[in-house]
Amino acid sequence: NLSDDADAYQAIVDAVNYSTNVRVLNSSWGLIYEDGDPGRYSSTVRQAFAYAYKANRTSVASMGNHQQTDPGVVNYPGGFDNVIAVGATDNADVIANFSVQNNHIDVCAPGVDILSTVNGGYDYMSATSMATPHVSGVASLLKGYNPNLANDDIENIIQLSADDRGATGFDNAYG
Repeated sequence: NLSDDADAYQAIVDAVNYSTNVRVLNSSWGLIYEDGDPGRYSSTVRQAFAYAYKANRTSVASMGNHQQTDPGVVNYPGGFDNVIAVGATDNADVIANFSVQNNHIDVCAPGVDILSTVNGGYDYMSATSMATPHVSGVASLLKGYNPNLANDDIENIIQLSADDRGATGFDNAYG
C-alpha cells in the first residue's frame, strides 16, 4: 500500500519509461489514507496511469481486500478508468469473502491460498494482490502472441474469455 503520491507517481512513470518493452504493469497494491483506511484517490497517481494508458501499456490492478470491513469502497488504482481491476476467487471459483465488490471490477482470478515467496522461503497467501499477477500474466501472453494488440483489445479479450460466474453477464462480484 502506498500513501505518498510522489513515490507512487514516480514508480509508475519509471515503470512505463523503463523500456519500450514494458507492455503490462502489475499493480498489486492500493492507495491508502494515513490511518490505513482504503479508498484514497490521487489525481497525481491517476495521471501516471493515464500516461501508461496513452503509452499503450496494459495496467492490471487489485480490487482490494476490505469487502468485510469497508464494503464497496473503491481501491485505487484498481478504480481508475483504463485499468483492469481484479478480484479474487477460491479454488472452487467462488468469490473470496475479502475481495472488494463494485461496478468497476473487470475480472476475477485465483487469489486464495496462493503459494508465494516470502522472506526466508515460501508461504500460502490470500489477497486480490495474489490474483492480479494471474491476469497480468495472461495480458503479457496476449501481447507476446500478437504485439499489435492495443491495451483495450487485451482488456476486452480477457473479459470476453473469462468464465461467467455469479449472476449471468456482468455483476459487481465477479465482473
